[in-house]
Amino acid sequence: MAKRIGIIIAALALATSAAAQQPNKKTDAQNVSGVWQMSVEADHVLPVGMELKQDGENVTGTILMPTEHIGQRREIALEGHFADGALKLSGTAEGASEDSAKIDITGTLAKDGTMSGTLSAGKHRAHWTAERLAPRRGGAPRE
Repeated sequence: MAKRIGIIIAALALATSAAAQQPNKKTDAQNVSGVWQMSVEADHVLPVGMELKQDGENVTGTILMPTEHIGQRREIALEGHFADGALKLSGTAEGASEDSAKIDITGTLAKDGTMSGTLSAGKHRAHWTAERLAPRRGGAPRE
């Protein structure tokens, strides 16, 4: 009898351990934390880096926007929310012209883990797509 109980306990421990190692796709699909490579479609495709951190529905982060000087980037703080697959962020570029200082980003997270949406800077609007380069901290790696 004691041997059977020992086998049952060992089997339960093994099953629990295996389940704990499986990535939680539902949680990952509802989280935008991580480092993202955006492609912003303007006159040509602009590569833009973005890092996000999600706490519940609240999202904070930074985006590295190109400036009028070739090769230079401006880091802009972002804040907003992510709920039901929809992302909404905003920020203000310090020292930028009034025409482009306010940044608004809207987008959706697809089932494959990519995002797409619209980036607005003043009167200018552009479509963007993004791929997560690094998983959220503490989460399972992307497949």
